[in-house]
This record gives sequence, structure tokens and C-alpha cells, in this order.
Amino acid sequence: VTLTCEIESGDDWNYEWYKNNNLLRDAQRKKYEISNVDQTHAGDYTCKGTQSTGRIYTHTSAAVTLTVSAGKPRLRVDPQSSVYTGDTVTLSCETPYPSTDWIFFWKKDSQYIDHHHHHQSTFSITESHPGEAEFSCIGQRLNEQSEESDPVRITVRERPKATVNVQPAGHVFIRERVTLTCGIESGDDWNYEWYKNNNLLRDAQRKKYEISNVDQTHAGDYTCKGTQSTGRIYTHTSAAVTLTVSAVKVKPTITSNPEGAALTGNTVTLYCKLHQSAGWTFYWSKHTQSSENETITNVYTISSVSLSDGGQYWCRAGRGNPVYYTHYSDALWVNVTASGPRSGSTEVIVGVSVGLSLILLLIIILGLICCYMKSKGDSAAQPSDDTYYQIMTIVSYTEETMKEQHNQMMSLNPRLS
Repeated sequence: VTLTCEIESGDDWNYEWYKNNNLLRDAQRKKYEISNVDQTHAGDYTCKGTQSTGRIYTHTSAAVTLTVSAGKPRLRVDPQSSVYTGDTVTLSCETPYPSTDWIFFWKKDSQYIDHHHHHQSTFSITESHPGEAEFSCIGQRLNEQSEESDPVRITVRERPKATVNVQPAGHVFIRERVTLTCGIESGDDWNYEWYKNNNLLRDAQRKKYEISNVDQTHAGDYTCKGTQSTGRIYTHTSAAVTLTVSAVKVKPTITSNPEGAALTGNTVTLYCKLHQSAGWTFYWSKHTQSSENETITNVYTISSVSLSDGGQYWCRAGRGNPVYYTHYSDALWVNVTASGPRSGSTEVIVGVSVGLSLILLLIIILGLICCYMKSKGDSAAQPSDDTYYQIMTIVSYTEETMKEQHNQMMSLNPRLS
């Protein structure tokens, strides 16, 4: 700031400068310069000219008031990026002229914040709701107040959630391979922390935590979370996933439908029952086969069975990579029986056979009768009793044969009755 004392007369004057009516002894020239003004320089300035050791002097000038503003403070926020719900944000209000006698007022979304620390130059606030908020600050001392700082906008996002997925299942058996995966909603680059029974696993720092040869010491509750920036940014801790480890190798049970003997041409369904957890592939063996058949489900279907499908069957299950296999089930016998001809065919075959039998018998009877009548008409010879007996025997046999054929037809197809 440069103050200049102008005097009407061009004579050679000495100059006196006053601030608030107090002589400034270091100001004795026409121009009074303040090279680095601050608020201590504020006040009313006057000047006058003198000559001959003060015996000649001018009127004292009218006062000029110098007002020094505190300026606009600068607002800083830490962290500067967007934050998550539950994070603490620290705001700092910096005035152009630092001094211990400043007090500060804070605003959020143009409203003053009622907080017991609001007079300090730093202010911390924890945001619990997602959204955007705008902050600003104002400095004040004595009767002097600074301008309001430029606002700072903070974006608050919902804190990401972490989830644990376990493969092949939460219930496993010793020597299986187990993979735990920590999934986080946000796609940011996270560091991972794994916990077992709430204790940090220091050797587990990746998204996937693998146990290559599980045993019962690995059983417990597993959780995970993601962190960034040396832990200042973090996700919610996941819900716990319980890992159960069984020492006894499981043995499935094999059953069939139908349970009894199956007729050729029908369908036979085999079931491999396994009650422990999930993720299994099922393998089926037969005593006449060298290789196993594989199914994703525990059902194996034999459509239109033949006699060659009969025999002993076993099943087992496996999962993981490398595959962990269960015990084989006990053997199951599948009996296949040849089915009889259809009813329509039975009727035709029986009818044809009965008809042919009757025709043949009638021919024999007629032949014998003719022989008997011829012998009876011959005067030289009498018909023998043997010939008559033979004819009666054939007639009686024919009747019995017809009855037998009738009974066979009834047993094969009751509808013929």
C-alpha cells in the first residue's frame, strides 16, 4: 500500500504521517509505503507538511481510512476423494494471515453446524448416509470477519459389502482341496484380509484363499474384507462361512426303481444317495464293464432294458480338482426277465394251433370210420372190436385235447373266457 501526501504549494516540505492521530516516526517522506500489509496496518491515516523546524506548517489532511480484509480462507479436506458411509472426514480452514486469535464457523449445505469443536481450525465429521454434502468455513477475530471460503463438495457412497464363497462346499472331508473366494461389490483394486474365528490370517492376502489338503484343524468360521490406502478405506466385513471337516470317508447307497425284477423293454432307474453337502459328480460301474459312466446328478437311467443289462451295479461320487472320491456303494443286483408275447399275438397263435389240431383229428377219425364201415360191409369179414376201440379212443383223445387247448387259451388270456 502506498500513501501519498499532497500539498498545494510547491515549496520544499518535510512530511509527518499519523495513524489514528499517533505520529509514525519512521514515515518522513511524501510517500509512505507498506510493503506487506496486514491487519495491524488498518486505521485512519493523516499527514501534514512542515518547514523551518516546524514553525511553518500546513493544515493536517483529512483522514483516510485503510481497511485490511482477512481475505478468503482456504478449505482443505482429507481424504480428498469420495468416501464411504462411516468414514471420518477432516476439514481444515486456513486463513491468509495465520494467528492464534482466529475462531472459525463451519457450514454444511449452507447451514451452520452446531458442534462443540466448531471454533477450531480443523473439524472432523463422520458421514453415515450416502449422498453429497457441501462444506465451507468462515474466520473471525475481534470485530473482523473473513469472507466465506469456496465450498468443498464431498461424495459419500454406501460402504461396499464383502461375501465369502466356498468351493466345493461348506462340509468337506480330509484331504479335499478347499477354495474360499472374497467377493466385493465394487470393482476397485482391493487388498484382502482373511479371518478365521475373528483372528487375522497373515498368510492370506489375496482374493482367493486355498487350502490344498484340508484337515480338521482348518474347521472354523471364515470372514474377509477389503482395504485400501493403508486401511483407511475398507469394506464391510463379510458374513461368516462355516467350514466343517469330516474325518470319515462317506459311502453312498445305491437303490433302483423298480426294486424287483424288471421286464425287458421297460425302464430301470438307479439312484446313488449321498447325504453330505453338494457339488458331487456321480460314477456308475457294472461288473461286466471296465470303465465308469458319469452323471452330474445322482440318477442313472437304463431305457428299454435287455437281458444283457442285468447284473451287479455300484456307484461312487467325486468332486474337486484333483478329484476326491467317496467309497463305492454296496453292490446292487438288477434282475431282468424276458417278457411274454402280447395278448393279440397269443390269441392268434393259440387259435391257429387249436384249429390245426382239430382238422388233423377229424381227418384221422373220418379215415378210421371209413375203414370200419368197409370192413362191416364185407360179408366174409366181421369188424373187430379192436377197430371199434381204436375209433372210440381217438374220439375220446380228441375231446381231451380240445379241453386242454381251451384251458391253455384261458390261462394265457383270461379275456377269451
